[in-house]
Amino acid sequence: MTKEPINSAHSKQNRHVSNESEYPSEYIRIIDDEWKLINDEHEIDKHLPEMKEVQVKTGISDIQCKTLKRFESLDLSESINHRRGYVFHTGGSIWGIDFLPQPDKSVQYVAIGGYRTAEEHYGFENDMDPEKRHNAIQIWSYRDSSTPDTQCLPVLEMCLLHEYGAICNLQWHPVSIYKENNTLGILIALFTDGVIRVFVVPHPAYLRQNEDSNDRSTIYVKAEKPRLLFALPKTKMICFSLGCFRKLACGTSRGSIFVWDIMSSLSENKPVLSIGINDVSKVPITNVTWRDMHNEEIVFSVDMNGNFSLHDLKDPFLMVTGFRLRLEYTPMVGTGDAMGFVYADSNDDTVKINQVLGAVNSIEMARHYGRIWDIAISPYHNIAASVSYNGVAIVSPIPKQAFGYKPKVKRSEYILYVLHYNFETKCFRYIDGLKSLLKVPYRGDFSNCIDSVHSLQKVNRSIIRKDKSTTNISLVDCMES
Repeated sequence: MTKEPINSAHSKQNRHVSNESEYPSEYIRIIDDEWKLINDEHEIDKHLPEMKEVQVKTGISDIQCKTLKRFESLDLSESINHRRGYVFHTGGSIWGIDFLPQPDKSVQYVAIGGYRTAEEHYGFENDMDPEKRHNAIQIWSYRDSSTPDTQCLPVLEMCLLHEYGAICNLQWHPVSIYKENNTLGILIALFTDGVIRVFVVPHPAYLRQNEDSNDRSTIYVKAEKPRLLFALPKTKMICFSLGCFRKLACGTSRGSIFVWDIMSSLSENKPVLSIGINDVSKVPITNVTWRDMHNEEIVFSVDMNGNFSLHDLKDPFLMVTGFRLRLEYTPMVGTGDAMGFVYADSNDDTVKINQVLGAVNSIEMARHYGRIWDIAISPYHNIAASVSYNGVAIVSPIPKQAFGYKPKVKRSEYILYVLHYNFETKCFRYIDGLKSLLKVPYRGDFSNCIDSVHSLQKVNRSIIRKDKSTTNISLVDCMES
């Protein structure tokens, strides 16, 4: 077995990184002690999600019903002509999903994590039973759907087994360190114990090469220890957001915001704190986001009381509070081009954009008929995608005109798809081609009380770059089970 020279990586730890071009992947190396290949089936099964199989119906006139076993997938184009997309059966409740940023490759990777079952629930101050902390992060691979001649079903390439508990959120670091037969990427994961762990994930080909194996089946590797661990005494981090490629902003259960310098942390191999802002709120911070994807100065936050605030890190203790929605949870994401932020208002189940921190100035972009769980944007395309607990995924353009005092903009949304669930047959149904409703019928409080087995909880986008220009975007949404 040949190992990568680790000492050469640490010899450059003190190197100062000021921009993306000065961040070479040569001083981020795979450390073999951080990972251990697992072949014991009993040990593997302790970490995997519990749901074994599901039934999924797809198609318009020719409706097909397939039974997907755990870690199987299906191609939507087999039942719906010209529909490029896939359905993965991950086997558990999904709360984290992200596409690996990498140079143009025919194979794309996506990381998925969450709870092992749909019945697990954890509070901010409750920790998991140590015997129930077995879990796994799934790494799926699939071919670029723009080349149908080489199209094949997505496969579970690798499972990262761990004993850190359920996953609240995860994200790949935007700077690619992808090297075939070596490194896959830097993965940031937030767990239910309120700790953020950073992993330098090995490429599946690297593990196969070290094992001298040509087997293309799923690789199971256990995380012995993370590369970095961000933790706070007597405080849980419950949300995070990456700013540009250097700063990691985190909201905590005690109403504070901490910003870590993740680049310096990686180079020095220890957590480096940039700013700690205490007393932002008397209740937990449920969401943080950066205003600009190329700027590390402005952060938006929202707390459990629904208060939206702006923080200028040049003067971090001068906070600007904008408006309040009186909601315990509100998805929010910056537009990426310093044009404000997009948020969900579950009082009327709408997605809105705001630029001036005033509720009356918000522009409605999309309307659901259920609580909205997540929002993702593509600043390169001015597109926002949102998903709700009742299985609806909507795509809408982001308006960029100047905001007036009472802006009036006609919505231009598109229902990407709807996921239904039949409790009698225990079968999911994928439906697309539906027209958006300009006026959603009133359903009272009943819509917030149904058993949302088909809830869409996370949405994300994959951006493929060619010659420094964005050429393709795809969206993936996740169901609860």
